[in-house]
Parts: sequence; structure tokens; C-alpha cells
Amino acid sequence: MSDPTIQSPSGPGKDVIGDWRVSLAEIDAMGRKAARGAGFSWGMAEEAGRAARWLAAYRLPGPEALVAVLNEVDATVPEHAPRIDGNVWCCNAEALCPIASGAALSDRAEAIVQGGSSRLGPVIWPVLVVPFLCRAARDLDCAMTLSGGDFLIHATREGPVARDWWAVTVPLSRELLVTPTTETPGELRRPGSDAHVLPVALWRRLDHFAQRTYAPATEASRRAGAGAGLIDRD
Repeated sequence: MSDPTIQSPSGPGKDVIGDWRVSLAEIDAMGRKAARGAGFSWGMAEEAGRAARWLAAYRLPGPEALVAVLNEVDATVPEHAPRIDGNVWCCNAEALCPIASGAALSDRAEAIVQGGSSRLGPVIWPVLVVPFLCRAARDLDCAMTLSGGDFLIHATREGPVARDWWAVTVPLSRELLVTPTTETPGELRRPGSDAHVLPVALWRRLDHFAQRTYAPATEASRRAGAGAGLIDRD
């Protein structure tokens, strides 16, 4: 297995296997480009990168969850966007995208805190909804609960609270209920170091999506690059 503390700015070489150590800033940047490559708008791609970074900071599977979501929604992002009928959320595909759902929940957080609720389902990797609600909880000075089956987590202004952290890493929640709360039993998780270790193969998968955002080189751009600083002006 390779040393996860050794890396280059351009990412792991083809001969690198095992784990790879990346900074939170790198997760944000790669997540944004990968989400854009999978079909998200740039605005939503930025939300995806931030969500992955936020989860990684709290030692939760941010980039791991994001790459799984991108594999699922690739080129069909609009089909996974929420359709809202009262407090019931669904979509045209089999499961809701947590990035689009999280952003929409942020916009409706104040109504939820005032006594409302939202019922979503199914949701792909629902842990990706948590950063959005924790941000809303901080802004509104409140707490909200996300629950569905074994998945149970509280979004508070201080951060996420749960009794079973393993249970919040489920790849799919058949139903997710978002409600206001004043009680948040469990362990408050605080952010850790500015680094995250993940499998090299996962990072390469994110880069696979990110590569789609790069414009292919043209003959003109290649000539311009090769000739920079070498133009004879005499």
C-alpha cells in the first residue's frame, strides 16, 4: 500500500495504489468539478463540493458519498431533483439527489423550524443533506432532526449529533423525515484535521467526472501554448 502522506499537486500517478491523503480544499475543488462533469449546474456543483468538504471535516464520508451519488445521477441530474407537493418530496427517478434536496431544504428551513416538516424519499446517501441543514441551523439558531429507518441525526448550530454514526452512512434511505426539535441526544461531532484519507480508486473516479469539464485542446491553443514567449517581434 502506498504512503497516503505522499502526493503531488496533480494527484496520484497511475502506479499509485491504496490510500491517498487529500486536503479539505482539494476535496472541495475536485467535488465541484466532478459534480459539474456529471451534469450539475455550476452553482449546484459548488454546493456539492462544499458538502463533501464539510462532511470530510467532520470525519464523515463526504467524497465517498459524493462519488456514489454522481455514479447514480450521471447525465440524469434533473430527473433526481425534488418535486414538492405540500410537505411530500419525490422525483421523476427512483431516488432523490441529496445535493438538490439539501439546497431546497435550506431554502425552506425557516418554515420547518416554525412547526412544519418535510417527508422525502427515497434519498441517495442522505448524509449529504446534513451539511445544508447544519448551516441552516446555525443561521436560524435552531435544531432539526433527519430520520428514516436506522438513519437518525440531528443538525444543530454546533454541528451534527448522532448516537450511531455508522447508521448515518447508509447509501439509501427509503424515507427521510425532516422535523424541528429541541432535544438532540447523542454525540456532538466536531471538525477534525484539514485532511482526509480515501482510496486512490475513489479519487480517480471523481477525477473521471472532473475531466469532462476541461475543454479539449485545439491546434490553435497548442500553438499558442508552445509558442508563448518565443514570438519574434523584429
